[in-house]
Amino acid sequence: MDNAEWADLQAQLRREYHSLRVAVETHAVWDEDALGAAIGAIGHAAYHLGAMRQRLAPRTNRPRAIGAIGVSCRVVYLRPELR
Repeated sequence: MDNAEWADLQAQLRREYHSLRVAVETHAVWDEDALGAAIGAIGHAAYHLGAMRQRLAPRTNRPRAIGAIGVSCRVVYLRPELR
């Protein structure tokens, strides 16, 4: 990945972060399902950002893996047009 591709990826990430913030800030009715979806989306994004941060860290600063952990992701979209 060159510098231009990296900058584009960072810009896409900022746009998606902004979209998530707007969706959460402008959501009118916070019932249990909507709140769960919002918290899930934030947690899901945090997980992936943490994984990217670990992959980008210099090898000497990476935590040692003790075992393989299987993780499955279930995406819940707040924006109806993405369903």
